[in-house]
Amino acid sequence: MLRQLNVYTTLILGILLLQNAFTQENFEEWKKKDRQKFQNYLDEQDKAFLKFLEQDWKAFQTDQGVEADPKPKPVEMPVAPKPQKPPERKIPKPEIKESSKKIKVPKPKPKPITEPEIQKPVSEPDKPQTTFDFFDKPLTVNYESPAPLFNRFSGNKKDIAAAWTKMAKSDYNETVQQLQTLKNTMRLNDWGYVLLIHAFSQKTAGANINQQLLLDWFFLNKSGLQAKVAYQGKHILLMIPTRQMMYETPFTVIDGKRFYFAPFGHALNKGQPVYTYRGSHQAAEQDVGLDIVMMPVISRKNATKKLTFTYEDNHYALRVKYNADAIKFFNDYPQTELSLFFTATPSEAFQFSLLDALRPHVDGMTELQAVNFLLRFAQTAFGYKTDDIQFGREKYLLPEETIHYPDSDCEDRSILFAFLVEQLLGKKILILDYPGHISTAVNLGTTVSGDHVNYKGKQYTVCDPTYVNARAGMAMPEYRDVTPKILGYK
Repeated sequence: MLRQLNVYTTLILGILLLQNAFTQENFEEWKKKDRQKFQNYLDEQDKAFLKFLEQDWKAFQTDQGVEADPKPKPVEMPVAPKPQKPPERKIPKPEIKESSKKIKVPKPKPKPITEPEIQKPVSEPDKPQTTFDFFDKPLTVNYESPAPLFNRFSGNKKDIAAAWTKMAKSDYNETVQQLQTLKNTMRLNDWGYVLLIHAFSQKTAGANINQQLLLDWFFLNKSGLQAKVAYQGKHILLMIPTRQMMYETPFTVIDGKRFYFAPFGHALNKGQPVYTYRGSHQAAEQDVGLDIVMMPVISRKNATKKLTFTYEDNHYALRVKYNADAIKFFNDYPQTELSLFFTATPSEAFQFSLLDALRPHVDGMTELQAVNFLLRFAQTAFGYKTDDIQFGREKYLLPEETIHYPDSDCEDRSILFAFLVEQLLGKKILILDYPGHISTAVNLGTTVSGDHVNYKGKQYTVCDPTYVNARAGMAMPEYRDVTPKILGYK
């Protein structure tokens, strides 16, 4: 009986093993067919896209780029006079008396910072790998380049269409997934992803700039971000549409949309036409965003800076941590809309070190005293230089960059001051745009005599972080009777 039971058990196990093998075989076959079906779908997209590339390319004129504010900034930082009360305006206005009510500045809880899900891309060592540096950090992804895309670009559309065909036939899907995982891991925005792909393309294509830009073009489109290539003579150029303005960057307009020339690769021969195609790849629907939602985390290194200033005969010294990755990343960031810098979220290290250093000093002050204290910090804890002198170009600084660099100018101090007022005092603040100057105005809970701006039925007191020793309610004399543009508010 026992022997018969063993025979039955063996038969049943055999049947189960065969069934499992059959099921596994069917599953693998299904996966293979499903993968092939998906690949065929991509191939259809590429076939449709190749029709655009094979049609006649048109000549498009280039534009030099748009300047954000043509009026120059003052070379010397103005200093306010010493009188206690702000000077009266020339234009009569109702008298506003300063409130004597003492309001204790509350200790706001730090805003919750949503951490992205951090994942590490898994590169498979048995597959071809490409290792490249991104801001001095070595990264590895799986990719076997279909090199060379061409021996030498002859200056026609056929070479570009053939290059796309070669790249589309390569095993690129896994590479795209790994690059996107790296993007999420390092908290990169769309522009950071453009730089990541270009670093990868530089290593993959070597010194061949034309092939670098073709790889950029291919992987951006396959990642869902729209990009085009153009050629001028025998030079290939990369063009990117952005959701925000890119100032002082050459562009061309195609079907009503601005395509900016990437600030790397071949130099554009300005004033001469470029040749490119109309239409876009079906998988690339998004324009590149320049939003600064959070600071990048690349090498996870912080730096420390000592800041000193004096307020009402008291000397203050603060030690502040900031994200060193952000300094490298934003060094060559495109000049874009100023409002993006006001809404950017600094790193956790910077937020907690700076806010914790300042909070004990403003705690117990009235709102007006606290605003004047923060104004003096923004006005005098840093040296002053215009961007042209310090960087040779216009460059807006994020709060962490203002801490890092020895000097800053009006918009940089306004960005930092707005962040401090919002985080420490919980007050609404306006961004004031004067010709050649940026300032702020705060909606105080106390009445203050001096200069004000009315916005949506509320009164905001002018607070200028660049006007040295100026208190709340003191605008620079040359702007006192100028109506500013309101760029936005926090």
